[in-house]
Amino acid sequence: MFAEDIGGWLVAGGVLFGSWATSMLALIALVPATRGRRRLTLCLITPALIMAVVAVCYFANMYAHRESHDREEIFVNYIQPWFFMGLPPLATSALTTAFLLWNSRKK
Repeated sequence: MFAEDIGGWLVAGGVLFGSWATSMLALIALVPATRGRRRLTLCLITPALIMAVVAVCYFANMYAHRESHDREEIFVNYIQPWFFMGLPPLATSALTTAFLLWNSRKK
């Protein structure tokens, strides 16, 4: 029972839950962004940006270790999971950064 290799599932689960957690952190960064606290906002969105890069590297590593690829496999095994693991932290950090820049230009 314990002889199975669960390393891939552990990494994927860590990336998935890490991306969700850092996405929430980036959304929480909207509060200091509304008050113009630039340093705190940047500190809160940095983990989300790092997690987006980690997700891209994870899928690039998975893609590089396979020899043959077809369109359906690329879409199902790489692009769809990236929408759940890489896109949320990237989108929330971009949203918070855009709001911070918009708010600082408004003042």
